[in-house]
Order: sequence, then C-alpha cells, then structure tokens
Amino acid sequence: MELISSICGGAEAGALIVIENENPSLTGDEVGAVTRTDSCGRWEAEVYAHNGDVLELWQEYGATSSPPEALLVSVP
Repeated sequence: MELISSICGGAEAGALIVIENENPSLTGDEVGAVTRTDSCGRWEAEVYAHNGDVLELWQEYGATSSPPEALLVSVP
C-alpha cells in the first residue's frame, strides 16, 4: 500500500477524490480508493500500487467531475 496526499487547496473542500490503478492485473479492493477532502481541500488515501503503475485521479464535487490526471508511481 502507498499513501498519496494533497496539500490544502489541492481540491474543492468536501469533494470526493477517486483514485484508480490502471494495472489490468488488479482486482477488487486493489483497483482503487475513494476519499473525501477536508474543509481546506486537503486529502490523503492509501492505494495498492507498485513501482511503474499508473494511477488516474479525479475529483467529484456536486454533479461535476474533473478530468482525470495520471500519476506514475515511483517508489524509491
């Protein structure tokens, strides 16, 4: 499991942050995570990821969703 996070202002306050691992060999709970931002837009989540995996992240706020952003996992 890897911890990913955002600083205050990283998303809308109270938004849902959806994280999906694009690795096709993953199933069930390994595929992703959902978390809610705090009152300043900060969030953190634990996700199943290996070095080289690509995570897609987006926020859902009210009836709108942001475009997904890709994050390449680079674990030292």
